[in-house]
Amino acid sequence: MVSGPSSSSRSARRKGAAHSRRGVSYPWRFHCGTDSTRSAATSGGCRPGTTCTSSRRKRSGRSCPRCNGDWPRCWSNSPSSTASGANTRTTQGRDPTTDNNREEIMRLMRFVAVALLIPFCVGTASAQYVGAAVSDGGTIVGVVKVSGEIPKDEIKTVVKNSAQCGETITAEKYVISETGQVRWAVAMLEGITAGKPLDTKVEIMVDNTGCRFAPHVLVAPTKGKLQIRNSDAMLHNSHFYLVTGDKKKNVINLALPKQGQVLTKAKILRKPGLLSVQCDAHDFMQGYVWSLRHPYGVVTDAEGRFTLADVPAGTHTLKVWHEALGESSTTVTVTSGAETEVAIEF
Repeated sequence: MVSGPSSSSRSARRKGAAHSRRGVSYPWRFHCGTDSTRSAATSGGCRPGTTCTSSRRKRSGRSCPRCNGDWPRCWSNSPSSTASGANTRTTQGRDPTTDNNREEIMRLMRFVAVALLIPFCVGTASAQYVGAAVSDGGTIVGVVKVSGEIPKDEIKTVVKNSAQCGETITAEKYVISETGQVRWAVAMLEGITAGKPLDTKVEIMVDNTGCRFAPHVLVAPTKGKLQIRNSDAMLHNSHFYLVTGDKKKNVINLALPKQGQVLTKAKILRKPGLLSVQCDAHDFMQGYVWSLRHPYGVVTDAEGRFTLADVPAGTHTLKVWHEALGESSTTVTVTSGAETEVAIEF
């Protein structure tokens, strides 16, 4: 009586066929049993003592016991597959073709990883600002104006605490003189990486007073500490958002229920960019904070004027931002020891 193939051999062939039906022919996925149970049909490619018993473990890439963490060393070298030429592996080691392919894939992965990392590193380095004494600096003196018809400021209706805040309140969106000078615009240098030191210890405060944020717009150093105060005898809260284009990302929401209460949170100025601050209790209250990595940013006064001092000599990009008028940029050439006048018109 001729004995049929063992149960382990039949199981191995079924699983090998299943892999082939999926369009992937991996004869080495046949299982290797222990020395006492593996059959002659499946023992050709297994090293002594190998106990790879789960195809799931092999497919997931988990290590085979006593295979040195390398499951391709465990494969089937059945007589049928060897005879048909389907199994190109030998019993002495790995398939050199597979090894070469694996090395090529690893080299490609390393190349892609480095290619993706280089722009990130360059971008991070370029974002850093180095502060030092400026010996050859100049000064930028400018004015921000509106040409043509001067827009009128918005009037908002007060629906809460009107006894303290009044029935209406101006939005401070268009604070513009009769001759067109714009208040509450921010003039700043873009892309500057070196210049006078940035003072992150300067005391800066936003006050909830008279049902407004005062000042309406301010500039603060990134990673500095911004104080929030409530000078009104009512509940206010200061809700900060980081603004990027048309999107706003929540930063922090600070409740100020008591008059005279002051809070300081480093989280507010953790990142550079434009911060919008609103009071959820009074939706007509609106303010802005520009968090800058460098000291070359300032808010225009009631006459629309601004001054940037100790600017390194050379060519710089000057950007002017206004909450309603938008942004305008120009190139400015600074000469050592001299003033450079600039006029920005919206």
